Amino acid sequence: MRLSVILWLCAFSVTALAATKVYKWVDKDGNIHYSEQKPANQQVDTLQIKETKPSPPPQKTMTESEADNSPSADEEQAQQRVAAEQSLQAADQVNKQKLCQQAKDNRDALNASIRVVRIDPKTGQQVRMNDDERVSALQQAEQAIKEYCQ
Repeated sequence: MRLSVILWLCAFSVTALAATKVYKWVDKDGNIHYSEQKPANQQVDTLQIKETKPSPPPQKTMTESEADNSPSADEEQAQQRVAAEQSLQAADQVNKQKLCQQAKDNRDALNASIRVVRIDPKTGQQVRMNDDERVSALQQAEQAIKEYCQ
């Protein structure tokens, strides 16, 4: 019986040590404040807050062979970065091929016919190109071919 009483007292004393006193009060403006130090000339409510330590997250244990064979997070990120760059390069290559073909088609159309028309962006109507506009469009098409058809 005495042993159980002593154990109960020890248990409650440990709990009391783990608890922190916090004072709560309301100032004259109606703002609520919390503090570990009791304010002077204020009516306070005392709160007991139990402190608990967070448990560490569970860790997966690996055998030595698994640890040697598994890539680290940095290696995985580097592999993902390389894969993303390769994907972007492939998409860029496809885009360049389309632009190259479009530039060749423009050049062929400008060279094939005597009368070349374009759509006026302001009115949306077809407008016949004059010789200067045609030469300028041919130069732009040749420049695009040089840039995209490598």
